[in-house]
Amino acid sequence: MLKNFWYALEFCSRVTPETPSTIRCLEQDIVMTRDAAGSVTAYNVARPDDEVLPAVERYGFIWVFMGDGTIPVEAAAPIPVWPEWDDPRYGGHEVKGDWWWKANVNRVVENGCDAAHTPFVHAGQFGNPELPQVPDYDVEFPSDWEARLSVELHPPAPKGIFGLGNKMLRRDLKDRPPVLTRTGWQLPNLIRLEVNLSIGQLVIYDTNIPVDATTTLTKWVSLRTFFTGTWADKNAAKRVPPIFVADAEIVENQRPELLPYDLGAELHVKSDAIAVAYRRRLGELREAGFDYDGELIVGSRPALVSA
Repeated sequence: MLKNFWYALEFCSRVTPETPSTIRCLEQDIVMTRDAAGSVTAYNVARPDDEVLPAVERYGFIWVFMGDGTIPVEAAAPIPVWPEWDDPRYGGHEVKGDWWWKANVNRVVENGCDAAHTPFVHAGQFGNPELPQVPDYDVEFPSDWEARLSVELHPPAPKGIFGLGNKMLRRDLKDRPPVLTRTGWQLPNLIRLEVNLSIGQLVIYDTNIPVDATTTLTKWVSLRTFFTGTWADKNAAKRVPPIFVADAEIVENQRPELLPYDLGAELHVKSDAIAVAYRRRLGELREAGFDYDGELIVGSRPALVSA
């Protein structure tokens, strides 16, 4: 678990003047409130009432800086860029939800970036066990705080309304081209998945909140450039939880429960390059003092800062 980073803790829409929200992160209860003017305030219930945490609203989330006071918020890693959020091609709204894991946040993030497990764990959803090969890929590093991969996979034809695109294009499903897929991590706890379907692009962001060492709360948003009307939202929302159900069978039963920092502690193959990059970066941050080990999260006077 990492400290001194911005964490996307709650959907903006869930915090109103009448309904504050409390999210447990890094073993501490963070309360988010909104006043009559619309401004958001966040504070740690373990701190005095007059000390607030830096908080901003961006991409439909309230982001809170979970720091121990050793790094000024201005010098911290920035909030990642989500370019799709303000892109009108995505319809101007999102599908969203929550998922609880009985697993360490690092295990959850590493699993979400793994392309190799898709044909087996998600067979029948978007994985194809008949074509399980993952092409060689290079890990890209857009910044010091994120990494991603790009591969062409061969998922089965989508079902339901997502499959209408192939029918509209009169495409022979037996000759479907491979699907360009991108996935990767954004520190401290985010996953971005991009799937380029024949009918358009689907992007899912996960913010994986470390409740404690063995509990993770995921809040996700799904954006798409196709069927952008609200009439398709319910169907789109139904497609995400089964992904987590399948992953939970694997992630929640991994041992040891905590992700080893030593790369030699677990076997890695070529397709694990994105996971290896993640563990190496975690090791570097641990040596630099970013590992959370029970320190109290502290705030300062300004209730709203820019990041």
